[in-house]
Amino acid sequence: MVIPVALRRKGAVISSVNGLYMNGYRSTDVAMHVQFSTKKFTTVRFTAALVAKNAANVNWRVLYSTDGTVYNPVINNGEELVYKLSNGLATSVDFELPAEEVAEKEMVYIRFTGTGDELLNDNNGEYNFDKVDSGSGLNYTDHSETGLGNIYVFGTPIIDEDPDAPVIKAIIPADKATGVSANGKITISYDERIQAGTGEATLTGNGKTIVLEPEYGSSSVSFESGLCYSVYIGTAGGICYRPFG
Repeated sequence: MVIPVALRRKGAVISSVNGLYMNGYRSTDVAMHVQFSTKKFTTVRFTAALVAKNAANVNWRVLYSTDGTVYNPVINNGEELVYKLSNGLATSVDFELPAEEVAEKEMVYIRFTGTGDELLNDNNGEYNFDKVDSGSGLNYTDHSETGLGNIYVFGTPIIDEDPDAPVIKAIIPADKATGVSANGKITISYDERIQAGTGEATLTGNGKTIVLEPEYGSSSVSFESGLCYSVYIGTAGGICYRPFG
């Protein structure tokens, strides 16, 4: 099944959803189109908000493709997935695509298109599709609005094995540095992302040992330095490798 990509006439907007809009065309003649890569992902879940009003269709199909040419309906619980809309109200969209078909693809395409003859509100037949858009050649009315927005695509990533532990790039302040504020921070930066592990980070000096509370960045960790101590990170780590840097 091939359906035209969504078209928007100049100045056509609709409120309440941030995303892709179309105005005026028959919902069955056009489609709202989203595409994304699934490389290094094994599952795909799509969520969004779909809103329409006036002479737009009540019922909406969801189609998917892995080549941009042949589209198949999304199936949910053994039946074709169809969303039933209310006039002017956003409807939550949430579905999964068949993993065996869409995993690890350069591009996956999703299209939302109206189906059937039931309209949300044709104003007692006054909203007729009696105008022709010069650019597309499609019929339209001034009162058929649809929006797709708040789009999020989730998936299960393929994690590449990385046996190499992160390497320290810099420590601020540097070893034996002078003129350093006693109230500053000690920051350790690594060459890739890290996350909290087991064990403790401590400060030792003058016969005392203090357990520190680390503050983690994506590839760094900081400690309140306090007085003049030396830093020791135990063999248990205190910091461990995050295997998706």
